[in-house]
Amino acid sequence: MALTPSQDNTVLRSRDRTVMRTAEINTPLGTMLAGATDHGICLLEFVDSERTEKQLRRLARLFQTEASTGRNPHIDALSFQLKEYFSGARREFDLVVVAPGTRFQEAVWRGLRTIPYGETVSYQEEAEM
Repeated sequence: MALTPSQDNTVLRSRDRTVMRTAEINTPLGTMLAGATDHGICLLEFVDSERTEKQLRRLARLFQTEASTGRNPHIDALSFQLKEYFSGARREFDLVVVAPGTRFQEAVWRGLRTIPYGETVSYQEEAEM
């Protein structure tokens, strides 16, 4: 899955306040919760109240904001691309992702984005990348 990271992993702020929107997206695998700031996608995971709540709290702390239900252009693009993906019409995503983490986490995420469509790698192969 090729995703485009945000240019500098900073968060675009609206009048010095980050706005993070969340929306549920139905997929053939189950309902997912998407989250996005004005700068890009910051969350996509299956709805699981405990894990989802923990992620929302972490992102709210990181972006110094509260999540509010709603859509924005990034969530709309994600929803559209997921629909294309699950219908077989898309193999790569071209979304802006805001995924700040430790240097190690960011390196792992960059490595994961290089795995071609339809291929798998072992954890050992991932670590070697």
